[in-house]
Amino acid sequence: AVKRQGLKPECVLLESIGGPAADLILAQAKEWPADLIVMGTHGRRGLARLTMGSDAEEVVRTATVPVLLVRGTPRPREEVTKVAAG
Repeated sequence: AVKRQGLKPECVLLESIGGPAADLILAQAKEWPADLIVMGTHGRRGLARLTMGSDAEEVVRTATVPVLLVRGTPRPREEVTKVAAG
């Protein structure tokens, strides 16, 4: 849809082991310079969010360009149970 509008989107896949991904994302956005940051979010809530932090939240709070967060399609409850059971 973006290409049909005559826009040329660019993307970068960043991988990190340890350390906040938000720092890498923000640095990459400044290096381009990006007009928009689009990133996925796990949509964690409660204790999981507190213990793991939220790179998406950090990017939203500190980015100097607009940020679009995309949440994945939630799995049906029975599918989550099967995955967790192994």
